[in-house]
Amino acid sequence: MHDEFAEILENVPIPTFVIDKNHIVKYWNRACEEFTGMKKEEIIGTSDHWRVFFSKPMPLLADVVLDGVEEFYRRRKVKKRRIRKVDENTYELELYLPHVKKWVYFRAALLRGAGGITGAIETMEDITERKRMEDEIKRLSELYRLVGEAVSKSESIEELATNLIQNLMKALNFDMGEILIYHDGMLKAITQVGFNEEFGERSAKIQKVSQNSKSTAVVTALKMEPLYIPDMKVSRYTEHFHDLCIKCDLNEMYSVPLISGGELQGVMQLIVKSGKSFTEMDRRLIDTISEHMAAGIAKIRACEERLEERKKYRGLFESSMDAVVLTDVSGKIVEVNRAAEELFGYTKEELTGKDMSELYADPSDEEALMECLSTHGFTKNFEVRYLTRNKDVISCLESSTILRDENGEPAGCYKVIKDITERKMMEDNLRKLNKLLQISSDINQLIVHEKNEKALLRKACKSFEEFEDYLSVWAGIVKNNKVQLAGVTGKLNRGLLKNYLEMCLPCVEEVLKTGKARVVKWGDKICINCPMKEKHRFMQTLVMPILYEGKIRGILSFNSPIPKIFGAEEMSILLDLMEDLGFALKAIEVEKERKAALKQLRENIKQFEYLADRLRNPLAIVRGYLDLRNEVSSEVILEEVETQITRIHKLLDELRKMERRTFRLKELLNGK
Repeated sequence: MHDEFAEILENVPIPTFVIDKNHIVKYWNRACEEFTGMKKEEIIGTSDHWRVFFSKPMPLLADVVLDGVEEFYRRRKVKKRRIRKVDENTYELELYLPHVKKWVYFRAALLRGAGGITGAIETMEDITERKRMEDEIKRLSELYRLVGEAVSKSESIEELATNLIQNLMKALNFDMGEILIYHDGMLKAITQVGFNEEFGERSAKIQKVSQNSKSTAVVTALKMEPLYIPDMKVSRYTEHFHDLCIKCDLNEMYSVPLISGGELQGVMQLIVKSGKSFTEMDRRLIDTISEHMAAGIAKIRACEERLEERKKYRGLFESSMDAVVLTDVSGKIVEVNRAAEELFGYTKEELTGKDMSELYADPSDEEALMECLSTHGFTKNFEVRYLTRNKDVISCLESSTILRDENGEPAGCYKVIKDITERKMMEDNLRKLNKLLQISSDINQLIVHEKNEKALLRKACKSFEEFEDYLSVWAGIVKNNKVQLAGVTGKLNRGLLKNYLEMCLPCVEEVLKTGKARVVKWGDKICINCPMKEKHRFMQTLVMPILYEGKIRGILSFNSPIPKIFGAEEMSILLDLMEDLGFALKAIEVEKERKAALKQLRENIKQFEYLADRLRNPLAIVRGYLDLRNEVSSEVILEEVETQITRIHKLLDELRKMERRTFRLKELLNGK
């Protein structure tokens, strides 16, 4: 075995061990330790793994598989073969082990190597609880069969009660039993099996169900729940006949109410004598079968079939997760379940008698549905829109069937309605977000190519033209905290909007002040002084700042006829778009400044040339006077030189100013 295999085996949650071909335990994993309580140190290297389950040496399944199953059966001369072959290498076995009081499922397989069989691996599973449940189900099935048999062959309540007690005796092995039928506040014993003469005489045949009664049957009937008496000789419930319990050697009583459809049909009382007892499983089986017995009693009383059918119908009807509506031939609602009440927001009483057509949000949906019904007799997952009590429109899938009377004529309609509003909203929202992402992508393409800020925003507005959720979109450039309209699309007049912006829209002013997006609902306080409120009534308006580096460079506004339109995902996409547009407007602005700087730089160069030319003139004059120094007095020459030096200083000052401006332009062009 490799270490990797050993590590895997150790961490397998199933109890597993491995033996070599000499039946020596090589691996005993952690789950095996927990399952058996035997540490690996005690087992590995030995062939004592039998000690976990047996009091004397016995082969486990892995040993049997290793030596050969057929050889095991031959040596042991076993007649009942319990080991089942799964495949050529694998066998399984279910076995009850008295030593540990468990049912265990064993599964073993041969291990093969290059030289042939090297050993065997075996897994174990505690199936005691499963076996217990199988046994309980088996006994319960038998009880159901016996009760069903009693019901089917009985024609009267007395015959049914006798058959029930006699059949239950076969399965539960009690000594005495009786069934009392409930009617009009009285319990009447109609059958008593196993009662001796004295006990039968002391047992009241007719008992009034009242709080003052000490009868165990009456107590059970009043509590409507089983009464278990583990020792009849000392129990307070049987103190009025303790002497008889002692004389007849009675041990336990189990008194069970027979309830069908929530109504008490009677009481069954079973008694065992000393040496016997009702196990917990016995009591659970009796509890389970009691309702079936009660249903049988109700049937014999000539109403079980009707009650059971209605119970089944009502259970399915009320437990349905989808709305169920039953209408008559005229379309009036005659029955609804709780899910229908929740779906439409009406009570059952309010819906009953209402015309179904009143609930359709769109009459055309009803017309299409009725056409399909009249053509095929049914509809399946037909999409319709309904109107709730709160006037909310909900999308539904309706499956309808025409109900017919015994003559085959239409008698009504059975409708199952599934609410898919949330699913539709999710689908619509996904489509909308995909469309928004596409628009955002288109606008980003514009950003790459468009170098004019107004043209960019105008074209960005146009990109939203086919977006149905937005009735209109407009955009503007912000200059000196004023909005200059750049573009508008949809149900807004450009001229009117320009006037509105000049008059100051409150929502726009707030965004300019806060730098944050603002969602405005129709009727909000901010709308009171809005100049647009009389002509344009949008359910929601979203005003978003186009920001970059903390500066508002533009405004983009979306107007929608749909309430609660702007969700978190939508806002996230639009905010990203605003950031992209802000960057684009900044880039356009920088490009404009760069071009202006280049133009100014060219002009500065020309000015440098002009000033340089002007410098030559005073220098020439100075040189000329110096040449005339022998002809003109020194005072005149010095005065003229001073004058020209002053001119030169002024020209140099101008040159320095030009130099500073040029340096700033250079920095701008370098992006500093």
